[in-house]
Amino acid sequence: GRCLSCLNEGIRPPEPRASTRPARLERAGRSMLVAPGRVALLTAIAGTGDWTAWDPLFRDAIEVLRVNGVHDPDVVFCARLAGELAETAGELERAKGAYQLALEHAKALGQADVAGALASEIESLAGATDRPGVP
Repeated sequence: GRCLSCLNEGIRPPEPRASTRPARLERAGRSMLVAPGRVALLTAIAGTGDWTAWDPLFRDAIEVLRVNGVHDPDVVFCARLAGELAETAGELERAKGAYQLALEHAKALGQADVAGALASEIESLAGATDRPGVP
């Protein structure tokens, strides 16, 4: 979709109307689209550095993914990108969480190369502590 196109091109996506779009998708019987969308929003939030918004959205995305049992390549792409942005910002615990999410989906989708790279990234962050604001 539009958000992934913006991310690929390095363009900031339009402000999401997060409170209404997921509810509309769920009412339309398309709840499986909600979780990948929330993970895409994590990427946008990481890009802005709004870490107070990250935590509840990350928890919510994990819960929706668990409930729906959705495995989606967009989740792999966006969670990995969100992890990279968090890592660059020194938010290493958030980066590990995002990488772990991407890893779980990459494994479920049979993306062995991606899963291996993500596992290596997670291992490299093992024992590291957050360095907020340190690129």
